[in-house]
Amino acid sequence: MSDTVQTSKKINIRVLTKADLSLYCVDMESRNVDSPLTYAQLVEEKFKKRGRLGYLITVDDEAAGYVIYERSDDFLTIVRLLIDEDYRREGLGTAIVKKLKSLKLNIDVWCSEKDLSLQLMLKKNGFLSQPKRSAKHKDRQTVTKRRADGYDEYYMIYTKEL
Repeated sequence: MSDTVQTSKKINIRVLTKADLSLYCVDMESRNVDSPLTYAQLVEEKFKKRGRLGYLITVDDEAAGYVIYERSDDFLTIVRLLIDEDYRREGLGTAIVKKLKSLKLNIDVWCSEKDLSLQLMLKKNGFLSQPKRSAKHKDRQTVTKRRADGYDEYYMIYTKEL
């Protein structure tokens, strides 16, 4: 199933497949991220963990971004969200968030304090920011959120509308 957004450009959001990881995602990672994930790491992130799903977003049939998320009974956690630098500020992040919101779940995500554009896009889409250094997850382990590069990460949450 895919969604097409009507603009002067053809924007399509469809389910992310294993083939997409090697065809599109590895290249996007290498061009857009300081510490890009390899194909093996992407496979581990997407296909080896239970409950992980994803979407690929295309513009005029060109891959422009993707999201990997984990779904539980009442929550959706964004694990990885990447919009190619050539397509940023065109509403693609908002389109992916809108698609995730349509699943009618609470949504959470950690984002680096240095990624202001992501924080602003999430805030514009109804997410609230909460600075934290750790959080309790389902397995009850405490996950430290001080990154190796010295930056903190912010926990941002969207509460579904009733």
